[in-house]
Amino acid sequence: MYEINVELYAFLYAKKGQKVSIYAAYFYYRVTYAYKSVIFCVTLWRNSVNRNDMHPITRTLLKKHDIGYILQETQSILANEAEMRATFYEWVDSSMKAEFINGEIVVHSPALHIHTVIRTHLSRLADCYVTKHSLGIVCDEKAMIHCLRNSYEPDICFWENEKAAAIHDQTSIYPVPDWIVEILSKSTKKRDRGIKFQDYAGHKVAEYWIIDPETSIIEQYHLAAPQDTIYTLLATYSEKDTIQSLAIKGFTIPVAAIFDKNENWKTLTALGNEEELA
Repeated sequence: MYEINVELYAFLYAKKGQKVSIYAAYFYYRVTYAYKSVIFCVTLWRNSVNRNDMHPITRTLLKKHDIGYILQETQSILANEAEMRATFYEWVDSSMKAEFINGEIVVHSPALHIHTVIRTHLSRLADCYVTKHSLGIVCDEKAMIHCLRNSYEPDICFWENEKAAAIHDQTSIYPVPDWIVEILSKSTKKRDRGIKFQDYAGHKVAEYWIIDPETSIIEQYHLAAPQDTIYTLLATYSEKDTIQSLAIKGFTIPVAAIFDKNENWKTLTALGNEEELA
């Protein structure tokens, strides 16, 4: 069998009009076989890496025998949601605060005064700093951001210049921001820490602040690496601390300026002198 095979190798690998020894042909075959084996292993490894990069739910679905039916049903649901969201965009207006989340319209009740004060203080500080340094755009409360499936109206948003270039006077649906702030309330904290926490990270919002009015605590989250889709807690801050944004370069303020009107005014007047804010 051995001799028959090597003679076959000699026949297959011989060039036209040229004789090739059996041993040379066999050596060529072994090298070629080894090379193809390496390519095959590399291909398998790449596929394995791609699978490892998949969302855990995707990996689970790929093991299901009825994945075709599941995908068909999911696509039908998402198509219906897309039609509902288009209708939602036509229905919602500037007089209301509403969001489209997982196929449902969520209409918010009027905010408590403390919520409004915190939002006004922080958005005013951020807007003054960003405008002074031409870093982008800051909006609060009524900016509807468009994610892949859902539409949100965060309390405060910031877009750096590259994304801000897509925003104009007639914009009503905004791109995903680089920095988002949500101020907790009894009716929103579950979503702020749940679906929004996951969705903002999944859409690469670089930095997310969660502010608790009851405790005057700020939680600062960020994406630790470019490929991350899950937030990492950077730090928590109280009124005695100073907080520095990662998304808004150089924006450093005393936390007290977010909660106290006198500190807020003092910080606003010091924005022109960054040494006073340090």
